[in-house]
Amino acid sequence: MGVICNLFLIPSNSVDNPPRPAHEIAAAMVTARMLRGPVMVGPTFRQDGRLVEPQAACGGWAGDAFAQTAARFEAAEDAIANLPSSAGSMIIAFAALDETHPSIAKDFDMYEGYECSIAAYSVAEGYRLRLTGEPDPDLNESEGETIFDGMLFEWIHIQGKAAPYTSIYEGSDLAAMVDRLWPGHQVVEIAYL
Repeated sequence: MGVICNLFLIPSNSVDNPPRPAHEIAAAMVTARMLRGPVMVGPTFRQDGRLVEPQAACGGWAGDAFAQTAARFEAAEDAIANLPSSAGSMIIAFAALDETHPSIAKDFDMYEGYECSIAAYSVAEGYRLRLTGEPDPDLNESEGETIFDGMLFEWIHIQGKAAPYTSIYEGSDLAAMVDRLWPGHQVVEIAYL
């Protein structure tokens, strides 16, 4: 069992300059050939009200309701071309970074295929995203320290054993692309055993 890294890319919210929708950021990554399928496009939430995580969406364990309503595309380009015109609330989950892309191969040389899923989230009504660290069993904690707590409408989640840590992500071509589209975006990292 390895460490599962979770990187959350969060746009800076500005009333004067609202962030681009997350699906547009994902579309730019697909156009640059940085992501690959299969891709799942479906509801943001599971039946129990929890968020659908990238690996659960792509791995088939996001629940029956998600499986019955989500659309599956083998090619990332097909998923982007077939997005609903009114995005509303949805997750677009990509199975992997495309390691054949020179920038991905250079920047993420630790990358090993399907152990890194990427999802773009849009929640029309907003969602309070509260991210906590791993609880300390010695302190008898039920949850760890709060690392991020805020109301969001759009964000990207990179998840998996081969997901980049912040120190690897920052300075990468992928980070530069996201920053061009979401200037000053925040990166929040959570790693679990």
